[in-house]
Amino acid sequence: MGTGEPTDTTGLPGQHLGEQHLAEQGQGLFHLSLPTDDLAHCIEEVRASGGEVTRDQPRQGLANWRLIELKPKQFFGSQIQLMEYIRFSRITSN
Repeated sequence: MGTGEPTDTTGLPGQHLGEQHLAEQGQGLFHLSLPTDDLAHCIEEVRASGGEVTRDQPRQGLANWRLIELKPKQFFGSQIQLMEYIRFSRITSN
């Protein structure tokens, strides 16, 4: 599990949010990231239970993470992300 806590506009996630968000919301918890080994399955489960995500497909996050956000209105405005680490394998030929 990871969290994003903006405190200024020079670091992440402050650069992403900008001054307006910090002025309106103040410092503190911005989002909660929940890791999974099967992002596609989690998205199906969210939709099957009546939940909503913010986009049709996951997006590339920082480093090797794919992620999708759940609609904040379902969580009293809190931003929740589901994220999956992308593992790269090396293929060698003989």
